[in-house]
Formats: sequence, C-alpha cells, structure tokens
Amino acid sequence: MLLFCMVYHGPLRIRVSTATMGSKLNRSLLHYAILLIFLEVQWSPVFSAPICPSNNSCDHLKRTNDLAKLFEFEATKLLNLSIKKYGKRNETIRHEVPDTQISGESTCEKLQNIYIKNELFKLHVLQAKEYHQQLLRYPVEIFNKTEHVEKTLENLNIMIKAMLGPFDFTPPTPPRELTDHHKQKIYVWSVAVRLTEWSKQVLTVVNQTLCH
Repeated sequence: MLLFCMVYHGPLRIRVSTATMGSKLNRSLLHYAILLIFLEVQWSPVFSAPICPSNNSCDHLKRTNDLAKLFEFEATKLLNLSIKKYGKRNETIRHEVPDTQISGESTCEKLQNIYIKNELFKLHVLQAKEYHQQLLRYPVEIFNKTEHVEKTLENLNIMIKAMLGPFDFTPPTPPRELTDHHKQKIYVWSVAVRLTEWSKQVLTVVNQTLCH
C-alpha cells in the first residue's frame, strides 16, 4: 500500500512514506516531488533592492537629520523675528505661499517631495528678502536671518539629493511680485509661518531615515 502526503508550512515540504514501493513507482514519485519543488521556487516572489536612498551611510543620514533640526531652529527664529518687526498678524496666509503637506507613500517619495518643495520655498525666501529691504529702514537683522534659512534649505537639499540619486525635476516658477506694502507685510509673515510648519514636517520624515 502506498501512502503519499504533502504538507505546506511556508516553504514547500514533501513527506513520503511507503509500505511497499517498486523502483519504477519510486522514480516517478521522486520526479513529481522535484517538479513541485521547482514550481514552488519559480512562484516565490523576488523583491528587488530599494533604489532609495542611494547613499545610506549612517553618517550621511545623521548629518541630514542635523540639518533638518537646524532648519527647524532657524525657521522658528525667523518667525519670532518677523513678529517682532511687523507685529502679530491675524490675516489669512497668502495664497502664493506653499502649503506644508508632504506627498508620497514611501520615504523615498516623501524625500523627493521635500526636495521639490524646498526649492519652491527657497524662491519665496528670496522674495521675502527683497520685501524686508523695501519695508524696513534697518532690515539687516531679519535679512541675515532669512539668508540663514535660505542657506540651510540649500544645504539640506544637497544632502537629500545625495540620498535620492538622479530623478526628474521641473524647477518651480518664482512668485508674482507684490507692490502694495500691506500685502508685502502679510506675505513675509506668511512665509515665516509656513517655513516653521514645513520645517517640522521635514524633520519628521528625515527622522525616519536614521539608523537605529
């Protein structure tokens, strides 16, 4: 009497017990078992290595995280200085200023979105610098602080780009220039508020890349 039993627990396992088995039947059963193992291997999913980040050294990730922390610190300082120079604002954030949402499912996609939006925020920071010079008699303090934010954004994007490797990117267009001084004040305040909010979002995502 021949008893054939196949049990599947994760990888395919085949258990064969026989009471009496002829050599011809034995060879057929062995061939069948080999075929099943071959098919199981063929059907096993193959996962490709992630393409992001391309530079995943712990030192690089830590330095990127340090820059994200510096960005949050500088943005908060800029907001406090903006309130000091222009007073607290109750107006709605100007529509030209980018939102602070990060799109993407994977960390890689989120980093790409951060890179692109950082480039957009840099244009608004440049615009805010021009307005500070027009609005204030002594704009040096807030002008310099805005430059610090701009430089930190630039350095942060250099690190993120090294992590991501090459990817398609369309440079953003500069914001439309405002001539009304009241609108300019709302604008520079809006930029400072959004930069502070954005920096916190960026730091949250960058933290996820750290070695643990």
